[in-house]
Amino acid sequence: VSQSRYLQPENCRKIITKTWAGVSMLPAVNFWELPMTSCGNGSEKEVASLIFHSDLILNTSERDACPITLMEAAALRRPIVATRGTGSNLLVEDEVTGLLFHHRQPGELVAAIVRYRKDQDFAACMAANGRDRVLAYFSLQATAARLLQVYGKLGLE
Repeated sequence: VSQSRYLQPENCRKIITKTWAGVSMLPAVNFWELPMTSCGNGSEKEVASLIFHSDLILNTSERDACPITLMEAAALRRPIVATRGTGSNLLVEDEVTGLLFHHRQPGELVAAIVRYRKDQDFAACMAANGRDRVLAYFSLQATAARLLQVYGKLGLE
């Protein structure tokens, strides 16, 4: 993918990436020298601040059960790019609530970033849909309602 004016540092506040066990694809995709930050080992407060001040969230993890970072990002209406075939799929439906790419395929990751940067309306739509999904399926109210249903089926009400 050729360099894009949409990914120039002056057009991008910050991109946050979440990695697993230090495996990051950033060297493969960050040839634009964007202001990227890894939030893999930060405190809850630091991660929340990073997400809040970001334009885009990347989860390049090869394995992740259900990434809380992505839930928080979606709740804050941040566009998400995540690895296909991981727990990210619980939160991110490709081209509905975010964009998915195959792990170790930096071309797909770059294409997703470029797509968001070129089409801000699309990015905003994905971010809004992501928030709606988190509120519908992962909020305290939604989780409590599902638990009550399970308890009811077990006769434990």
